[in-house]
Amino acid sequence: MGNALASEGHLDQASEHFAAAIRLKPDFAEAYNNLGNAFLSRGRFDDAIAQYSAALRIQPDYALARYGLGSALASQGRTREAIEQLARTVELSPDYTEALSGLAWMLATDGDAALRDGVRAVRLAERAREVSGGDNPLILDALAAAYAETGEYERAAQTARRAAELADPPAARSGRRRSISERSSTPAVFHSAPGRSDPSRDCRAAFAANLRPRPARGDAAPAAASALETRRPTSP
Repeated sequence: MGNALASEGHLDQASEHFAAAIRLKPDFAEAYNNLGNAFLSRGRFDDAIAQYSAALRIQPDYALARYGLGSALASQGRTREAIEQLARTVELSPDYTEALSGLAWMLATDGDAALRDGVRAVRLAERAREVSGGDNPLILDALAAAYAETGEYERAAQTARRAAELADPPAARSGRRRSISERSSTPAVFHSAPGRSDPSRDCRAAFAANLRPRPARGDAAPAAASALETRRPTSP
């Protein structure tokens, strides 16, 4: 019942059901995780962290709760801790595409150079692409950012264009006549980070959107194609 309510956007009612389930069965890890998801979707990050942590105390190998914890930490700008949790999630569930691509995104775009690892980001994003079948624009957007971080700008641009095509098909674009650059302010699951001026914003956008209903395909073109142009080295 709680999951059904949450899927319909009735988060307050869903939270009540999850809390009731916990009262009836205090060792019900899934209920803690679901309550954490509801809190995360409402921007109650401290509460979400508390619920995910409770789930993990009961079931330390619970990949969904581990991913949720990483998401909530990233939403608070605690990227080092978030990366640790996502890395553990991938260890527990090697084919978890959201964790793979989310971790790749953070490793490719974080504002702290000590946390960035482009080579590892490429490996993770390529694995996510392989598992997903290669046609997920959100994963391709993360892969484009990873390629850009390693200096593979041509591959980055090609991958970003492909992501944009998948997220915003030509038929839809022709009706609106808007370019990628004109759409750069449109919310998307993976936002590019030109200049990396606000890495915590990128993490918040990526993870919050990942745990909420997906936007319509025509309304979620990735911004990476235009952003890559700002990151490409210019000739002397």
